[in-house]
Amino acid sequence: MKYPKQCSLGAEPEEIRVGDLVWWNEGTRVGHVRWVWESGRDGDYSWADTAGPPIFLSNEHPYRFATEPEGVIHDESCLEDEGIGPLSDHERGELEWAMSEAKGRVAPEHRNRPFRASAFMDMDCGEEDWHFDFIDEEGRILETINSYDGKKDLQHHPS
Repeated sequence: MKYPKQCSLGAEPEEIRVGDLVWWNEGTRVGHVRWVWESGRDGDYSWADTAGPPIFLSNEHPYRFATEPEGVIHDESCLEDEGIGPLSDHERGELEWAMSEAKGRVAPEHRNRPFRASAFMDMDCGEEDWHFDFIDEEGRILETINSYDGKKDLQHHPS
């Protein structure tokens, strides 16, 4: 299964691989490909109620290896509508910078917690506004860090 042409950053669409860092949820979530269904390995996928073999995505960071299918399920028929595609090198750099800043500004007791990442395009300045939810083992939000302005000044908004 390959990324949709419109989400392939002008290059030839690449194969979707486990561990890929991707945009999804109409380009608002930044996450990882957690599992790519392979019928030879995984068997029948009729239980999944999908139009084709499913992939599973998660916007929980840092990436952790999956030993079984888990995450939000999608199939090839919805990849384009969902905006599922790889991050560009520039977007990776922006995400790495924003993650570093968020980790530096989150409460010390939450610094090593997993987090979920989202981004929304700020049309005024043409840059992403990043949103990080630091979570506990149950997925409950412990603290949220947002960036709101074009100066990249992350602001602290505890939940």
